[in-house]
Amino acid sequence: MAVGRIGRAHGVRGEVRVDSLTDVPEVRFAPGSVLYIGKYIAKTDGDALRRVTVVSSREHRDVLLVRFDTVEDREEAQLLTGSHAYVPLAELADPGPDAYYEHELIGLAVVTDSGDEVGAVTGLIETGAADVLVIDPGESGIGVKLVPMTGEVINEIDTDGGKIVISPLPGLLD
Repeated sequence: MAVGRIGRAHGVRGEVRVDSLTDVPEVRFAPGSVLYIGKYIAKTDGDALRRVTVVSSREHRDVLLVRFDTVEDREEAQLLTGSHAYVPLAELADPGPDAYYEHELIGLAVVTDSGDEVGAVTGLIETGAADVLVIDPGESGIGVKLVPMTGEVINEIDTDGGKIVISPLPGLLD
């Protein structure tokens, strides 16, 4: 699971700017934390990803400045630009009741409470007010659908069964 997006190098000692993608950056980027760096999510933990340990991290304006054990200077830090920092899924805390990680929702089928197929979840947009599911109708429809994750729309999320049941508000799926 991605916990940070790595930006440009900062300074000459190998620090990089990191946009945190986690609710607990003080834990994920604490000195001694093990992360995996790469351009994409690997199929298995550590597959094609570079294992690093956080040496230091500090807040700087709106980002974190992080230094990793395998990055010695600015040139090496610049090579990480555009990568993401990941933690293995096994290390994620239980999000709690009625809470889900994005990777748990991706690929779930979305159906209405009357049984009509809407499509499959391909992404999640965080808006601040309510997260929004991005649904691709596939060959059965035209255009991506955006569905707010609110109690009046979402009836059931069944990750084991692979589906989300919604009660679409008027005009939501038009």
